[in-house]
Amino acid sequence: MKLSSRSRRIPIVAMCVLMFCAGCAAVPEDLGRGDVTALVAERGVDPEALRLPDMTLETLTPINVEAAVAAALSNNPELRAQFARLGFSAADIYQANRITNPLFSASWLSAEDSGGGHQLSLGLVTSLTDIITRPARLRLAKADFERLKLDVGDAVMTTLAATQTAYYAYVAAEQIVDLRHQTAKAAQLSFELAARFEQAGNITARELALAEADAVEAEIVLIEARQAAYEYRTQLAAQMGVSVAATWQVPRQLPLPQTQDVDLQAMLALAKASRLDLAAGAAKVELLAEQRGFENWRRWLADFTLGVERERETDGAYLSGPTIEFPLPVFSQNRDVVLRLDSEFQQALAEFDALQLAVVDDVHMAFVVMGHAGDRVALYRKRLLPALETATARAQEEQNFMLIGVFELLASKQEEYNHYQAYIEALKEYWLARTALGQAVGNTLPGEAS
Repeated sequence: MKLSSRSRRIPIVAMCVLMFCAGCAAVPEDLGRGDVTALVAERGVDPEALRLPDMTLETLTPINVEAAVAAALSNNPELRAQFARLGFSAADIYQANRITNPLFSASWLSAEDSGGGHQLSLGLVTSLTDIITRPARLRLAKADFERLKLDVGDAVMTTLAATQTAYYAYVAAEQIVDLRHQTAKAAQLSFELAARFEQAGNITARELALAEADAVEAEIVLIEARQAAYEYRTQLAAQMGVSVAATWQVPRQLPLPQTQDVDLQAMLALAKASRLDLAAGAAKVELLAEQRGFENWRRWLADFTLGVERERETDGAYLSGPTIEFPLPVFSQNRDVVLRLDSEFQQALAEFDALQLAVVDDVHMAFVVMGHAGDRVALYRKRLLPALETATARAQEEQNFMLIGVFELLASKQEEYNHYQAYIEALKEYWLARTALGQAVGNTLPGEAS
């Protein structure tokens, strides 16, 4: 049967229409960064902190915790790498919205030996499988993009908590350095006084040697405190994405605990609603379930191709019409793809269940530790430290009336210093636990700035 020119054009027109349908998918110009910013802003993070280009700290010295967090959200290299992942996911959407480029073929066959003419064949082929699966592939790519935005938002919250942790640890370390400096100074004065006493014959050489040992030990403890402080400074600098050798500084004292009570049940509810890694985990499970269903029917399609071919015979006649090509699923039905996706789905489901349990445990642990640390801080501030200060004051009075020796007075002061360091450690533990609680609930705690 002879095809009309209109009939011969139908396959070509159909292919053009199908390829035209593969238009550009809508991808935000900022590659989803604004959506991530909105997610973390809902959880108490200042959105402007994510827009500060290469924030410097030298003009803000001493920096507070808010400035440290802002610097980290602006400069942290690992966080910038997390945001860069959005570009890969956007590229996946772009790719999912495309079909394979059509394949053009041509052949020129000569029949010179038989005295005939030439045979010319032209063909144009595209993937029918790509056309059929395009909507599903695009839907899956967009779902993965949404999941990734949750994942990047969780990276922002993790960076925030890690910066706060490093900040409080460094401030506490500097406070301990100041304390140990005073302790070493007092020990040195005690040794100098002991040397004069020994020269006057009031104490023995053994007592002088013990006083010298105490002074040297205090100096060693001071050196160790300075080293620890520098290590914490290095950790904080890494989080903020700045040089440890720069001139920025932090306050020399930790702030006092928050007075506002935090309810455990409210924190558990907040964690369930706010944790972005929980949302990302749930999205991953849903995505893998949909991918598993997609691949389960996609594997039967194999690689179908649809095309059109036009051929001019040696006698000058033209033949044209559609072509289709597909492999027969005799030896392979791509069952391995479905098995792998099913395993990934089961693994993601188990990981999500484990994460749900871990979130509850993390909230409970941080809540208990924060409460106990706050109670210890209160006891130190209201009872123990005032009692030790009073004891030292009374010892000073007794030494003035020569009821006790000067070394007993210095020992009382040394005891006060040792307990003051324990107080600083308890205060640091409170702030670290409060930071851990904020990370466990995935949100800014009530009544607290970001």
